[in-house]
Amino acid sequence: MVNPLTSCCCGCSLRTGVKILAVLDIIAGVMTILSLMSIQTNRVETYEHFHYSHDGVEYSSNVPLDLPMLERVMRILTCIGNTAALVLFASAIMALRGISKGKSKLVRQYAIIRALDVVLSVAMCIWILIILPRLAREFMDAVIEQMREEAKERHEDPPDIDEEAIIKIIVGLGTTILVVTEAFGVLLKLYFVWAIKSCAYWMERGVDPYAPIYVVSQPVPAQPVGATYNAYQPANVILGPP
Repeated sequence: MVNPLTSCCCGCSLRTGVKILAVLDIIAGVMTILSLMSIQTNRVETYEHFHYSHDGVEYSSNVPLDLPMLERVMRILTCIGNTAALVLFASAIMALRGISKGKSKLVRQYAIIRALDVVLSVAMCIWILIILPRLAREFMDAVIEQMREEAKERHEDPPDIDEEAIIKIIVGLGTTILVVTEAFGVLLKLYFVWAIKSCAYWMERGVDPYAPIYVVSQPVPAQPVGATYNAYQPANVILGPP
C-alpha cells in the first residue's frame, strides 16, 4: 500500500510522479530544439476561402490575408514558448539528477521554475486578452476588404456585414475559451508545483516515498492499560541526508 503522505493523486509515489513530469519536459525540450534546428518560416499563412457561381460555373479560391499584427504576436508567443521549454528542459534534467543523487535542492529549484512558468502563463493570458479586440478587428478588416475585392471582380455589390457585431462575438468567444482553458491549465500546473515541492520536502526529511503503510496498535488515551485501537502508520524508512 502506498504512503498517502508521499504519493500523488494517481497513487504513485511523488518521486515517480516528478520523474514522469521531468521526462515529459525533457521530451518537450528536445522537440523544441529539433524545431529550432529545422529551417522554417515564421510567417502566419491565413487564407479566406471563397466559393461562388457565375453563369452556371462554380468558382472557388483561397486568398491569403494580410495580418501583420497577428504575425508579430505569433512570433512573440513562439519565442517565449521556446525559451520556456528550454528552461524547463534544463531544470527537468537537474531534477532527475537531484532525485537519483538524493539532492532535494535541485528538486526544489525545479518547483521554483515550474512556479515561474505559472506566472508567465497568467501574464501571457492577460496580454492576449488585452490585444484580442485589436486582433479580431484586424482579421475582420482583412476579410471584409478581400470580400469587397472579390465582389468588385465579379461586378457585384459588396456584402453588407455588421463588422462590430461579429467582432464582439469573436472577442466574447475567444475570451471565454481562453479564460476557461487558462484556469484549468493554471490549476494543473499549480498541482505539479505542489507535487514537486512536496517531493523535495520529503526528501529533506529522509522519508522513503515508497514506504508502505502498516496497521499498528496504539494505546487509547485516558483508558485502562491494555485498551488499544488500530492506526495506520507509514514506515518512514530513513534514507540518510538529502
